[in-house]
Amino acid sequence: MKITVGIIVLNGSFFLKQVLDSVYPWAHAICIAEGPVRYFWETEKQSTSTDNTLEIIKNYSDPQNK
Repeated sequence: MKITVGIIVLNGSFFLKQVLDSVYPWAHAICIAEGPVRYFWETEKQSTSTDNTLEIIKNYSDPQNK
């Protein structure tokens, strides 16, 4: 059985690494959608996370290329 995990995240640095660590052993593939919903980019002019969410995604160890 193959399981693909989808994660939608905005300013998720508080929990993102723990989520990735918990699903990584079971996942065949991991797809992460990082960024705001329409409200934030139209109303709040926010186009990406303002914490270190992107750094966590970019630097996450992925030896199996998931």
